[in-house]
Amino acid sequence: MIDRITQRTTRLALFVLGLLSGSAFTSACAADIVSRLDAGGGLTVEVGEQRGRTFNANYGFVKVSNFEPKVLFQGRPVVIGAGASGNPLWDAWVIRSPAGPAVLAVNREVFLVTLRNGQPHAELIANAKADAATIQALDGKGGQPEAVTTVYQRNDVKDARELPGDRLYLISGSTVLDGRTLRTSRLAISSAESRRQRGEYNPEPGKALLLSPRKSRTALFARGDQNRVALVVVDLGSGEVTQHLPIDRDLTYLGELDYYADATWAARYFEWSSSGGGEVLSLRRNAAAIPKIGWHLTSGNTLDHRYRLLAVETSMFDTFLAYTMAQHGAVMDGESTRDNFGRTANIRIGSRTLTVRWSRFESPPNFGHLEVSVNQYKLRAPLLNELDFPELIASLANGFNRELASGKHQQLIQKD
Repeated sequence: MIDRITQRTTRLALFVLGLLSGSAFTSACAADIVSRLDAGGGLTVEVGEQRGRTFNANYGFVKVSNFEPKVLFQGRPVVIGAGASGNPLWDAWVIRSPAGPAVLAVNREVFLVTLRNGQPHAELIANAKADAATIQALDGKGGQPEAVTTVYQRNDVKDARELPGDRLYLISGSTVLDGRTLRTSRLAISSAESRRQRGEYNPEPGKALLLSPRKSRTALFARGDQNRVALVVVDLGSGEVTQHLPIDRDLTYLGELDYYADATWAARYFEWSSSGGGEVLSLRRNAAAIPKIGWHLTSGNTLDHRYRLLAVETSMFDTFLAYTMAQHGAVMDGESTRDNFGRTANIRIGSRTLTVRWSRFESPPNFGHLEVSVNQYKLRAPLLNELDFPELIASLANGFNRELASGKHQQLIQKD
């Protein structure tokens, strides 16, 4: 009788805890192995899924899964980090390196697991940061930096975690890993010489935008005070900063979108040259004459992809609508409207509805920003077409950018 009362009291306590916290873990089973990736040489990455239930104040009891990546050698866990059992991992990537089997094991710290004399060796190559670890290929497609991968606790097993072994990787903005040799080098961004060269600008972790032709230097996006931004160039051999280039937001058509600055934008406005001191970065001489193109703003949310044009005349609104109708078969969904702050139109392409909005500047009032976004109020059920929106926005953006890059409509964009 007492045992039953105790059990009921325990369940009630968990229930109340769930109500107070919004979520309380109540039950789980042993982890099932749901993914296994062979790295070679006896190294394996294994992911276990621990299923259970949690009480959520909004939804009651719901099923949850926790994923547990592990690095194994000949079937036994490799100790990674401090302590007898090491640190729990957030995720792990197999590196297909010609130098031999290798795994990048990540929590907030980053470890390179390789074989030495036939035994696993875990080397700390990037220290813990206040934020999450990052991985970025410096010589990705087209030989330029790819988008940054930010490493969080793994929450699925959809994608195999593999990295090509023929690339350079910037790890957490502080370490360069050569996938060909598995050698690492540290960037000395905080050294006295680097602080002198980079001035007031602080590079953003893991945001390399350019790699020099000889792969000797990379340019990192950096921030200063009073909303100033720059490109900071780092020598990959010495790890030292060699120069910094303040960015003119208007001349390079960056505006307030520095969060979205990428390799494509940087390559349009900056170029490398060689000198006695190595490869040097500079603003292109014809930067002012480079046709301005729009920004395709992406997001992990499939409904939050957008296309934006900065500082354009109100007539760009009509020009863009005409383009969507002629090139994409768009039709108006109701009448376009005007208000004190700009103009709005809803267009329909197939079963998908987009909103085109021109937002007026206070000064000069005939200029503003044009943005195309998903109209989430007119989603048609079932929402199977939700995944089509990123592709649709990209198609609109790429097509109209081709027109802009050819010189069309440039008279409708505000001059610097």
